[in-house]
Amino acid sequence: NYFLVASASVAASILICISTIHFLTHSENTNLDFQAIAEQMDSQSVEEVTLITAKEQLNLDEDAFVTYSKEGKVTVNSKVIREKEEKKVKAEPEYNQLLVPAGKRVRVELSDGTRLVVNSQSKVIYPCRFNGDIRKIYAQGEVFLEVAHDKQHPFIVESEDFKLRVLGTKFNVDAYPETEKFETTLMHGSVKVTLKADSSQTVILKPDYKLSLEKGRFVMTKVE
Repeated sequence: NYFLVASASVAASILICISTIHFLTHSENTNLDFQAIAEQMDSQSVEEVTLITAKEQLNLDEDAFVTYSKEGKVTVNSKVIREKEEKKVKAEPEYNQLLVPAGKRVRVELSDGTRLVVNSQSKVIYPCRFNGDIRKIYAQGEVFLEVAHDKQHPFIVESEDFKLRVLGTKFNVDAYPETEKFETTLMHGSVKVTLKADSSQTVILKPDYKLSLEKGRFVMTKVE
């Protein structure tokens, strides 16, 4: 019975991984359903830091530094893990998903120079390289972002309950779905936050202020 349960568990994990890779490979930027991808695999279901690309699933060391070149080349701690063939570069972006289990964290530098610190029990979904008019990623859990300034290409962070639009700034996002909690604290720059369920709820956050969601309403407080 134990063998059957273990085998079923492994098979389920493989199926989830295959489904996730299908999403990351075949969804165009304008139609990509971040929430559907996020629900395919939970950060609590992995024991190691897990990077899912369009072709494979990789386990990374704790405190790894994942970087992406402007062409989409991926390196981990300065070691190239996949060379992108120039002849096969597609017009639509290719997405990666990073899952960080309890007690670990990972640093990421995106193709535009934006830096992330992805903390315990968190996940992010992002393109290997940005193209188009906007730069958009998905974040769940706790992530600190230092967004590369690009006035012509606004940066958007999407989560289960909100959309956050920035130009060039440093801020922290705390959005764990199991706790039904959302907070963002701004250190520098400007951030526009919109509630996905009610687009009329939009707040411009100022530096040294924290924005939280309480009973479906935004509440802004100054950080002491």
